Amino acid sequence: MKSVVANVKTQKARQRQMHDSADIQNCQPIRELLKELFITIRHYVTDDIPITGVTTGLVKLDIVIGGLKSGNLYVIAGVPQAGKSALALSMAYRAAVENKPVTPTVLFSLDETKAELMELLISMAADIDFEKIRNSDLEESDWPKLTHGAGLLHNASLYINDTLLLTLGELCDQIRRAVKEHYVKVVYIDYLQLLQVDDRMAMRLPHDLKQLAQELGIAIVAIAQLNSPPIGSSRRPRISDLGRYGNFKLYADVIMLLHRKKATETDGITELVIAKNSRGIGTIEIRFLPEIGKYVDFESESKG
Repeated sequence: MKSVVANVKTQKARQRQMHDSADIQNCQPIRELLKELFITIRHYVTDDIPITGVTTGLVKLDIVIGGLKSGNLYVIAGVPQAGKSALALSMAYRAAVENKPVTPTVLFSLDETKAELMELLISMAADIDFEKIRNSDLEESDWPKLTHGAGLLHNASLYINDTLLLTLGELCDQIRRAVKEHYVKVVYIDYLQLLQVDDRMAMRLPHDLKQLAQELGIAIVAIAQLNSPPIGSSRRPRISDLGRYGNFKLYADVIMLLHRKKATETDGITELVIAKNSRGIGTIEIRFLPEIGKYVDFESESKG
């Protein structure tokens, strides 16, 4: 009995030493923190957009959330057909194709295939109506634009994984592999309801994704489908509409909810409700361009 007690005491002492050493290693002198602060302030002053993360390609959104930051977990959610997958693809395109320098980005598509996504991406890059590409109805004047768009995508740092029926463990392993092999900085998961997880794992998933983002130093953007509001209801979506994925309220750094008013569906104006964000919550308007599947800033598009 004494030996058991002694072993327990020894084990606890070792654990305490490990915790103490970890705390010492994690301590950082204030002079280093001050240096980092001034770098951030200088970045705010000299840049047109005060962001410290990867751009979303949407100016207002970047200002509100500060871009997509490493170690952070983001959620884009909406009811079916709200445009959440299109927003994720548009943001991934901006980061991996148009951003200077490009940001290595991976999209895990549990819904659309690589071939389907490539049609959407070439439509964005070439600025050609998606229906013309899908139906092979191109005009002679479209070919130079198509060639230009292909060149942009050829130099992009965007990776697509369309593996179906992934479990949470398999998804995390694939993300680690993408980071190791391609130095990925931003991960998109489209969409959560297509993962092979039970209710218990669904409750655990937000915690595990947040932990993975911090461990790998990446931004993870999870796309989720909201429960539909009652028929005839025009209310904005709420975090509670996430259903069994409600734990994102605890672990996500930013939660964005898409809302299209019936009166504005034809002109593509979409409300993006920032339901959780350390910089402040609120609603911004963005515009969807269905011809090329891209989201743009509402004001800039309406002026142009």
